[in-house]
Amino acid sequence: GDRVATLVLGGRAADVPLLQLCPGAVRQAIEVEGGAEWLAECRRGREQLDAELPCPSFADAVADTRRLARLASWEERLPLCYQLPPAPPRLLQPWRVGGLTLRNRIVKAATFEGVTGAELVEFHRGVAASGVGLTIVAYGAVTAGGRSFPNQLVVRGDEAAGTLRDLAAAVHAEGGRVAVQLTHAGYFAHDALSATSHFQVDLMKWRLARKMTDADVDALVRQFADAAFLCAGAGIDGVVIHCGHGYLLSQFFSSPSGARVPMRVLRAVRAAAPQLLVICKFNVMDGPGDTATLGKATQFALQVQREGVVDMLVPSGGHVLSNGFFMLRGGVPLARMVSRAQTAAMRLSLALFGALVIPHLEWEPAFFVQGALALRSAGVDLPLVVTGGVHTLHTAIWVTERLGLDGVGMARALLNDPELVRHWEKSNTSHQTCDRSNLCAIRSTFEQKPLECYLRRVTDW
Repeated sequence: GDRVATLVLGGRAADVPLLQLCPGAVRQAIEVEGGAEWLAECRRGREQLDAELPCPSFADAVADTRRLARLASWEERLPLCYQLPPAPPRLLQPWRVGGLTLRNRIVKAATFEGVTGAELVEFHRGVAASGVGLTIVAYGAVTAGGRSFPNQLVVRGDEAAGTLRDLAAAVHAEGGRVAVQLTHAGYFAHDALSATSHFQVDLMKWRLARKMTDADVDALVRQFADAAFLCAGAGIDGVVIHCGHGYLLSQFFSSPSGARVPMRVLRAVRAAAPQLLVICKFNVMDGPGDTATLGKATQFALQVQREGVVDMLVPSGGHVLSNGFFMLRGGVPLARMVSRAQTAAMRLSLALFGALVIPHLEWEPAFFVQGALALRSAGVDLPLVVTGGVHTLHTAIWVTERLGLDGVGMARALLNDPELVRHWEKSNTSHQTCDRSNLCAIRSTFEQKPLECYLRRVTDW
């Protein structure tokens, strides 16, 4: 990004950053210092991209997620005229979804912020100011007993309504849209509940969860509907119903009732707040090699599509107790997790079982794109947002242009480079330095401190 070439045009010389070269300048260049080999390399790289990125079949698309790890490096090596089409890419154009128009197809994925109240408002105001189309507030518990962290937003009561009103106003003032993720943590929650068995052990907190009764299920459906209604009244644009990662709604997929309870929740949410954008996040796989979950997920997605209760789908994966970093990939800072855990029981559990339940998984670009493509190939026409492993402009354009999927969700990349979207809007590459250490996630969850990038930290770590 800092390399310069001396261009001689019409007898006048000027130092020009290579990443600012436009197509005309390249064609008209009379002399580029040491540039003949560099330009030939760029052309070879572009030919390689054109040859390898098109994905005519699902199998090719799956294989491309591996190739892209190597090809993504071209983003820092090619001049900008080779990176973007002449017109703004689909990624950066306004997107009409549900009843909303988003300014682009970039979503700030839900990541636990570690703060509430005014700090939560300011966090998402900053995200909206960065230029994303939609920012998602993480882990809005539908009841106080459904929290997994004490410093977590509970979407009930006048205090929450006031925070959400301020949040909506702040995000809208920056030109963005905001959704709140609604969830109940199930057997990770303060009031531990299980959808699948009479007793479920949470090894991190060493306690038993109680199996839900029919009355519990009825109350749960009302709590989700009430939370959605409160969000709508506060001016929030949408809600994300969290049906993944081992939380309570996802547990029903492994029970005899299957998707019956999650469907009840989605219907109730739609009825309570029909004006909201309703998004559903759900697992397409629970861990490496899991093929059974995708079949259930496909049937679920087709059902919500038939009933019209959801406007957007976010395929995800992983389970907090059995594969905690499957939804993140990259580094597993286990030593820090042990040392910073909030209780002695958690420290002991992580020391004994951490390596088993949080295995290291190599990061790769767009690592949930296979699930999204499988849903599309099965007839799911609802908008699909690919989260996980979207860190570069090449990856984002590959997902939305080459594969024809509808949007991308990002978190760590935006924490590392808050101006990422602005760089892309100006046809510029991001200078983000995210090393996928996942220390940011540990800070907000295990340490219960405000979420921020370790490499850009401004507070004491």
